[in-house]
Amino acid sequence: MNFVDMMKAQAKYNKIKFGKLESDDRKREVSKDLALNAYNSINKMIKKMRVENGLPHEDDLIFSSIDVLRYVMSMLNLWDIDPKDVANAFLVKDIFLDLDHKTNTKKWTGQPVAIVDIDDVLAEFRQPFADFLKEKYGVVADVESPQYFFVEEILNSSKNLNPEKVFESFVNERKFRCLPLIEGAQEFLEDLRAKGYWIQLLTARPKKNLKIFYDTYSWLSSTGLPFDKVDFSPEKLRWCMNSEYYNSGAISFAVDDSPKHALEYAKHGICVKVPTKSYNNSINHENIQFYSKIGESIGI
Repeated sequence: MNFVDMMKAQAKYNKIKFGKLESDDRKREVSKDLALNAYNSINKMIKKMRVENGLPHEDDLIFSSIDVLRYVMSMLNLWDIDPKDVANAFLVKDIFLDLDHKTNTKKWTGQPVAIVDIDDVLAEFRQPFADFLKEKYGVVADVESPQYFFVEEILNSSKNLNPEKVFESFVNERKFRCLPLIEGAQEFLEDLRAKGYWIQLLTARPKKNLKIFYDTYSWLSSTGLPFDKVDFSPEKLRWCMNSEYYNSGAISFAVDDSPKHALEYAKHGICVKVPTKSYNNSINHENIQFYSKIGESIGI
């Protein structure tokens, strides 16, 4: 019996046990009971381990674990969660845990630090998003537009589209997993590593959006890009100022395409390498250096 079969078997039992739950309020009520039952089953296992000096009987461990698993599967079935989505989430979580463990075991020891953005620095975002708009909604977006998310093009379409919902659709279709790597990005990071830089990836992607969060790790794992740490923040300068890198004066430079972040870095004494884009080419500061192709003209 594979996981999908197990979910189907549990769904059959759910129907017998609970009948058809019509309202979300009733589903929430039943879900709370199931969660409490799962907690109680885990608690019983813990108590038994304490009594038996941490050596649970194999049968007890197996059948208690099955109780917990069935309570969880019951909750998933109540909310019509597709078993394939659960299996996929397990895989994505596994990728995250592996990469997170590898980065968390690394300790910064005073090396010069490069703060590197992801979207449109390492990963091509704008062109794939424009392609998505055309294929799914028939919206023609100009990648040379001064607006990063093509808001005007979306609002001016004849389909009464909501830009936030459109972006949500892009996220839900897991497009962040398969963004193409910008030409030269791999070699650029490898060069930084060879020169002794500590590579801190810092993206403004919303960390609270779990699909984006886990798909970022999936993308990083699939590309094999070399880096030391990765984090998420909409306020990158503040993040840097709260880091041990900043307080130690170890930040050598940042690479970022955002006008907001580039200017904030520059005004606070951080040298910024900025890819020339239609939405950022009007910014100007002595600490900002534009480049046309990462790795070749960035001048590290």
